[in-house]
Amino acid sequence: MGVFSDAKIKYSEDYSISDKNIIEQIAENKSAFQTKNYKDFKIYLNSVISKTHLSNKKTEIVVNNVFSALKNAQEKDQLNEGSTLLFQTALEISKKEKRADLEIWVSLNYAFYFYTYRKYEKCFPLFMYCIKALEEADDFSIIQICDTYKKIGYFLSTTNDYDNAEEYLKKAYQYAKPESSDMASILNSLGFCSLAKNNFTGAETYFKKTLEMAQKSGDNLRYAKALGSIAELEVKRKKSDKAITLLQRDIAISKKNKGDQ
Repeated sequence: MGVFSDAKIKYSEDYSISDKNIIEQIAENKSAFQTKNYKDFKIYLNSVISKTHLSNKKTEIVVNNVFSALKNAQEKDQLNEGSTLLFQTALEISKKEKRADLEIWVSLNYAFYFYTYRKYEKCFPLFMYCIKALEEADDFSIIQICDTYKKIGYFLSTTNDYDNAEEYLKKAYQYAKPESSDMASILNSLGFCSLAKNNFTGAETYFKKTLEMAQKSGDNLRYAKALGSIAELEVKRKKSDKAITLLQRDIAISKKNKGDQ
């Protein structure tokens, strides 16, 4: 009996585990994404894709388009016609190929692209598609599962749907790498969900866990952000002096680490 014998896995043409693994390997190379300019990143991306064994040429285009669109948006730091067109093409191909795994992955990244630049009317239908599609998908087949659940959680918290946001963030937490920046980010978001519901004790617990996790992962900016989160909690508790002290520490660390936000 196999490891996944009890899971609801439907081996069919609507997803590929091999493609999932290759995409996740590319996504995990954050250094290439963050340090290379767009031209050098494209050279790197084309090289990696040519050496891997994605299922077919259409899948190669989808993967290339999504990562190129993300890099282009990061470099320009704004919505842009190039990224939008790349996402649109990738989504059209995924639909025509009837690849549920790719369609969810592309839609999620496309949605978060709009969400990042506050185009909520454009990201809403894409996120809603992902939520509905995920109800019928097996976790085993979902590409970048932690990232997927995390981003949906962020979106739902923006719509003030804090109960469902918590549900998705807790799912993301289950798949996050131990003591990682991802885990710290998820904990911080869970803290804000508790804070929004005036659950101050729960919020404090999550924010303190965020501080601990950020410290373990060496993420100074996340640590600073967690201090700012606790400051917001203290404001709600009407403890302004504590809040000001925490914000001053947040700002000092952020400046030192060139975190403008």
